[in-house]
Amino acid sequence: MAKKRKTELDIDIVPEEEKGEEVKKVEEGLAEETVKEPVSKKKLIIIISSVVAVALIITVVIFFTSKKPEKKEESVKKPPPVEVPSVPVYNLEPFLIPLANKESEGRFLRISISVELSDKDIIREFERNVVFLRENIFFILKNKELKDFQDKKEKEKLIKDIISALNMGLQSGTVTNLYFTEFLIL
Repeated sequence: MAKKRKTELDIDIVPEEEKGEEVKKVEEGLAEETVKEPVSKKKLIIIISSVVAVALIITVVIFFTSKKPEKKEESVKKPPPVEVPSVPVYNLEPFLIPLANKESEGRFLRISISVELSDKDIIREFERNVVFLRENIFFILKNKELKDFQDKKEKEKLIKDIISALNMGLQSGTVTNLYFTEFLIL
């Protein structure tokens, strides 16, 4: 006699020979399900830890491959910087000068000048006497006409005149060069 299952208590048991093939297959499937062993805790821990390890490895690989290599930029050799001797330069405030000739009546000349000095120590003396030095430059510039600023030879002569006037006003050093940084006719 076959054993009754708890769920089949109300059903009459039919000998196996009389059962249809479909019923046998269903019973075999149920038997297989009951035969499967539940996953043990050790196997579950191993599966979870391996998934976490793979995710961690992928994250690390993506992190290191996405960074730009900084060493390649450093490996490119740059020529050593050329050391330029520092020359003290003093920038004067712009001059606004009315032009002297009749053709340019009502027009003004705006000039900014940078002065190259012989030492760094002379900067303090230059700053103390800047009002007097600016007055000397203004006196030279106000007597010039527009054509004096346009001719190259006249411009060089003007630079030499201004340098001479500035050097007369200084005691401890000299003005070595003069640059017009702004030259504008208004």
